[in-house]
Parts: sequence; structure tokens; C-alpha cells
Amino acid sequence: IQSRAGSTGKISAQAILPKSIDELPSRDSLPYILLTRDGSENQSELFLEALQRGNMIGLGIGKGGVTCHLATVAREANIPVVARIQNIERKMARR
Repeated sequence: IQSRAGSTGKISAQAILPKSIDELPSRDSLPYILLTRDGSENQSELFLEALQRGNMIGLGIGKGGVTCHLATVAREANIPVVARIQNIERKMARR
């Protein structure tokens, strides 16, 4: 996936693109990378719930740059971020 790094770090895990909090993995699931369609404040609830569950190890953002709200919050939580992932939904549908 080509994108822009919003913070440093190297991670490897399954990526998920949930539509709602109900689709987030449980606390006892394996670590994962959360993908969001955009970096707006609308996605904050999803991100914060994933952060509280403790097994999200990275964040990928479709629309939105490295200075968007979600990227900023992730960096403050020491979560590696990549932003501006082109066609994120189409790429995940191919899996």
C-alpha cells in the first residue's frame, strides 16, 4: 500500500476495516492494524474504542493527511500511522 507515514514505527499484523464498533476484534484477539475510511472526528469513536481494547498496534487512514484529527490523536497515543491510503476500501475488498 502506498501512503504517507504519519509517525515512525514498523509493525506487521492483519489489517481490518470495520464499519462499526461491533466489528472491532475483542480484547483477547490478536494484534491488528485499524484502517479507517477517513481521518475525521467521526472516526474517533471507533479509534478510541479500539485503543481501549488494547490490541490495535497501528492505524491506516484512507482520506486525510498526517495532520488530520485522527492521525494526531494516534501519534499522541504512540500508535504508528500511515495516511492517504489510496482506494482503501477497494484494496481491502480484494482480500
